[in-house]
Amino acid sequence: MKTLYAWDFHGTLERGTEFVLAAICNILCAEYGVDVKVDGKFIVDHPSFHWRALFDELADGALSEDQLQEMSTRAYSDEFFHLNSVHSEPQPGAIDVLQGVVDNGDSNIVVSNSRPELIARYVSVVGLSDYFDAILGIESLDPGIAQKYDVTERKAAEIKEHLASHPGEFDRVVMIGDSHRDIEAGQQVGAITFMFGPLDTDRAGCEPDFWIDDLTKIEPLLNENA
Repeated sequence: MKTLYAWDFHGTLERGTEFVLAAICNILCAEYGVDVKVDGKFIVDHPSFHWRALFDELADGALSEDQLQEMSTRAYSDEFFHLNSVHSEPQPGAIDVLQGVVDNGDSNIVVSNSRPELIARYVSVVGLSDYFDAILGIESLDPGIAQKYDVTERKAAEIKEHLASHPGEFDRVVMIGDSHRDIEAGQQVGAITFMFGPLDTDRAGCEPDFWIDDLTKIEPLLNENA
């Protein structure tokens, strides 16, 4: 049996993104005269936010539409990519788990809502590139419009496309992520789903197969429930 492990990246295999996003937010707010500073907890409390909406909330009506659009476009760009090398690192246990998948003859892929042209760089910054057979990103920018597409549908489509390009290779799919969108995407492709994060986090309506707060628990749980 060969298993495809489909991983979300930010917040699942990597930690520190909230500090990167807080730094970007604070830099741009200062440049545009918004007297607000946020921290990592603020970012965590605003999951899957859109930059434009966040800047609008923080500015409280003080910025024009053009300013909000310019800020959000810059935030989505790679202008601040260097901050990842300052704040991002592998999640504890990530390297051991990914190596274990490789050693078992199975396959790892990343399916991220980051832009395709950036996600490979994010993975590389934390030193995880060599563990993956594919690194897939789904978010893109329409000309002049910073927005996210439907994460659940697009993640599921990326996994289906990968499976279709490897006919008969995989008997099982495992999806690991830290949001309900990851779990729903996995369910759409018939995956065994793992929700990663603090076990006391309120994720009402989310029904993964397993809840974990330690990536090294994935393989034992799969073996126990085989």
